[in-house]
Amino acid sequence: MPVYYAPDLSKASYLSFIKILCTWKGSLWKSVYMEAVVWLALYIILSLVYRIGLSDESKKIFVKVVRHCHDHEGWIPVTFMLGAFVTIVLQRWWSVVSNIGFIDNLALIITNYTRGSDDRTIMFKRNMIRYMCLVQAMVYRAISPKVKRKYPTLDSLVQAGYLEPNEVCMISENNFYQSVSWALALARLARDENIIKSDQALQDIFQVLHKTLILNYKL
Repeated sequence: MPVYYAPDLSKASYLSFIKILCTWKGSLWKSVYMEAVVWLALYIILSLVYRIGLSDESKKIFVKVVRHCHDHEGWIPVTFMLGAFVTIVLQRWWSVVSNIGFIDNLALIITNYTRGSDDRTIMFKRNMIRYMCLVQAMVYRAISPKVKRKYPTLDSLVQAGYLEPNEVCMISENNFYQSVSWALALARLARDENIIKSDQALQDIFQVLHKTLILNYKL
C-alpha cells in the first residue's frame, strides 16, 4: 500500500524535510536497515581483528592484500555492472506496473456504453465491474501474501462485497476465469436487452474485459 507524505509537507518549514527523512514507515531506512547492520557488524569485526587479533607480521600481509585489491579494483567494471543491474530491476518493476489491470479504464468504457439510470442498467454496470474487481482480488491473493492475509477465503471476499453469497458455490479458489465469464455473459445479456446499443459497443466491452484479464495474468 502507498504511504502518503502530503500531510507532513502541508506546512512549509525547515523541519519538514528532516521529518520526511526520519519517517520509518515506507522509508528507505526500513528497506535497507538489515543490510546496513550486517555490513557495519562485519566492518567492526574485521577492524577489531586487524587491530587486536593480528601480529605485526600478519598486519603487513593484510595491508599487502588490501593494497593489491585497491590497485586492481578497476579491472572489475563496477559502474557498468551496477548500471546493468539497476536497468534490469527497473525494467522488471516497470513491467509489473504496466501490467496492472487498473479497473478505471474498464469502468469508464462500461459506463459510457451502458447509458441509463434505471435499476436494471445500474445492476448491469455494477455487476460487470464487480466481477472484474473480483478477478483482480483473486489474482492478487495468489501473488501477494498481504492480500492473501486480508482475504484468506472466499467468504472474506463475500464480506468485502466482491462476491454474493449465492455465487460462492459456483467458483473455486483458483478459478480466475469464472468471474470474467460472468462479466462477458452480462455484457451479452445487456446487448440482447438493448441496454448496450450496438454490436460495436459490445465488441469494445469484450476487448477491454479480455485485456484486463490478460494484464492481470501477466503479473
